[in-house]
Amino acid sequence: QVTWTASRSLTIRIGDRVVHTRSAAATVGEALTQAGLPLQGLDTSQPPAEAPLPADGEIRLVRVTERLEIEQEPLAFSLQYQPLPDVEIDQQRIVQGGEYGFTARRVRVTYAGGVEVARQVEAEWVAVPPRPRIVGYGTKIVLRTVQTPDGPIQYWRAVEMYAVSYSPSSVGGSITASGLPLRKGLVAVDTAYIPFFTRMYVPGYGEALAADIGGGVKGRMIDLGYSDADYVGWHQNVPVYFLAPAPPPDQIVWIFP
Repeated sequence: QVTWTASRSLTIRIGDRVVHTRSAAATVGEALTQAGLPLQGLDTSQPPAEAPLPADGEIRLVRVTERLEIEQEPLAFSLQYQPLPDVEIDQQRIVQGGEYGFTARRVRVTYAGGVEVARQVEAEWVAVPPRPRIVGYGTKIVLRTVQTPDGPIQYWRAVEMYAVSYSPSSVGGSITASGLPLRKGLVAVDTAYIPFFTRMYVPGYGEALAADIGGGVKGRMIDLGYSDADYVGWHQNVPVYFLAPAPPPDQIVWIFP
């Protein structure tokens, strides 16, 4: 007994490539195998491999491949500060230069018909850790003396600051944040850097006691207090001398902005 099955004409498209063949296979998968184009790995076909041969004889084969890639991304270094007991206050030294590190990740990339269709991160790790930049700041207190119109003064720190001035009429009140009545000799400072009741000397102004704050007084700024009767306008940079003796180390802000 002989069973005869007529073959059919098929057109198999693989990307830009076209293969013409004939087959009497029962399914698309069998026809592709007979044509020397078996489905492998993640390959797909349209119609699917288990489907019967299409009526129009058109089969599309999509080769699916995967590739592992290693991607790198820079990792910024941090900035750290380190006290230097042998370096004078307000001096800085570079203890260690910073170096970038990088992270790495393993990515599985899927291509269908030569076109990327999926990208999945499988693992990520720090390949090279960054090296922090370390800046050393001086904590050594050195007492110095300077001659002023008011006589010699001894100081432990000198900071360039921008000086302005105010009086009760300009702020609408005569009581400072410390509770003292506003007058010449009391100044407003940024208490994040200069604690209340710090004694200072400002050339052209005289002795100054940190006793007030102000919304616009930030960082290297000092607001010189006056009464309304002796008010003098200030708008200039001046050296501000911090008078001896120096306060305990736990009350000193070592790094000015």
